[in-house]
Amino acid sequence: MFSERAFLSFVDVTDPALLPEYHDWQVYDHIPENRALPGVAWGERWTRIAGAGGLERIGDHLAGVDSMTMYWFLPPYEESVAAWRKLGTDSIQWGRGPGIPGVQRPFMGFFTPVKGYAAPHALVSPEVLPYRPNTGVHVTLTRMTEPMGHDAHLLYRREDRVRIPGLLDVPGVAGAWTFSLHEPTRPHWQQEQADALVPHELRVRLLYLDQDPLEVAGRLAEHDKGGSVDEENIVFSAPLAACAPFQPCPPAASASAGQNG
Repeated sequence: MFSERAFLSFVDVTDPALLPEYHDWQVYDHIPENRALPGVAWGERWTRIAGAGGLERIGDHLAGVDSMTMYWFLPPYEESVAAWRKLGTDSIQWGRGPGIPGVQRPFMGFFTPVKGYAAPHALVSPEVLPYRPNTGVHVTLTRMTEPMGHDAHLLYRREDRVRIPGLLDVPGVAGAWTFSLHEPTRPHWQQEQADALVPHELRVRLLYLDQDPLEVAGRLAEHDKGGSVDEENIVFSAPLAACAPFQPCPPAASASAGQNG
């Protein structure tokens, strides 16, 4: 496996008027600086999509989220993460940090990649999938009641052997990665505490897309009809659009729905 540590941040820019400024800071400044670090394998950001409400399943705690940022790290992980954190501190000192008012991160955490999958049409291996251009992703964040229990084990087995292989046949799905929570965290410039989560309590399924994210999300919903998800406690499930450089900031899904996002 090319990486055994990843970071996910769910971001809520509470003033929609500041979304373009935040978008530009991420796309042209912060993500390029992070990608240049020797210990960062890749970094990317995706945004929620206006009009996707019927294809989303989002708990109240994450209702205002309008984007998700992700980084993959290379070994040695402690050194790589330390350098990455230092860049965050340095960028504040340079006057180029996340000093945009109203930016909240209701959840951030480090995850352990579990397994990658690539659809045959993508041609590349799962390890190359994060570098392959995408139109967006479909992310599902699930909270497991007993992450090391028998029911969870059966769920993981079904996901690996049945659900994900079936999803790879859905047009527009280029591949998938699954992740298990390693450590929740919080931004050092904010005071709110991370939820009292234990390792493995959160599970992530990330589908990489290469067709219109809304259209693919509709196919995924149709594919899942009749499937049993009673054992899952989904706290966030939504299609997200890729952030392309030199393109306007995508409209905020939460803002278009009248929410505080």
